[in-house]
Formats: sequence, structure tokens, C-alpha cells
Amino acid sequence: MVNKPGWLADSIAHPDGYYTVDGEKLKGVMLAPQQVEDWNSDAPEMPPMPEAAAPAPMETPEPMTAMSTEDAQDLGKVEMLTEAPNDMEELLSMSKRELEDLGREHGVELDRREKKSTLVEKMKNIIS
Repeated sequence: MVNKPGWLADSIAHPDGYYTVDGEKLKGVMLAPQQVEDWNSDAPEMPPMPEAAAPAPMETPEPMTAMSTEDAQDLGKVEMLTEAPNDMEELLSMSKRELEDLGREHGVELDRREKKSTLVEKMKNIIS
């Protein structure tokens, strides 16, 4: 007979620890088969553990159509649509990013680290 501490007195031993009659794990510990047998020699019968429900069947996704490499590359791009500004006022109302994009449309790479007034002057010279 095994000396059972009070909080484990009504527990049932399994190879992976001690459980209540309801199946709640009280203590996780690895037990040898002989230890499990000794512990459970006078323990109440534990009802069988409920079996896990079978997972619901998954719906099969619709087959994908082939996509060209160009289309795949264009998916991640955001295109900014801007009209060519007519005057200095429109250039001044644009953000640095818009000025940079406008410069690219004209084949020039602008550096957004520069002041906005510098970018506006460069674009004014390019457009004029």
C-alpha cells in the first residue's frame, strides 16, 4: 500500500500523472507501470476519457487560374494616379511622395530627404 498525501488521496494514477475521477489532471509526473498499479490498487474506477470529436471535413477550395508573372508582380504595387500640374500652386500643394512619383514619371529620381521647396523647384525646371 502506498502512502497518499491528503490532496492526492482520491486521485487515480496514469503513466503521465495523477487525475481526479472526472479526468482533471492534478499533477503531471512520469510514473512507472508498477507505481501506477500500486497507487491504483485501492483507487475508485475512473470512467473512460472522452474521445476527441472528429474534425469537421474541410471544403475543397476552388482551383486557381494561372497568373502571369507580370500580373503577380503588379498585385503588390500601389499605383498613384496624378495629373500633370499646370502651375506652381499645384506643385506646392503636392506632398513629397507625390513630387517623387511625378519626377519618376518624367524619368527623374528625386530625393525625398531634401526640402519640399527644393523638390518643387527641381520639378518646375523639369516640367517647364
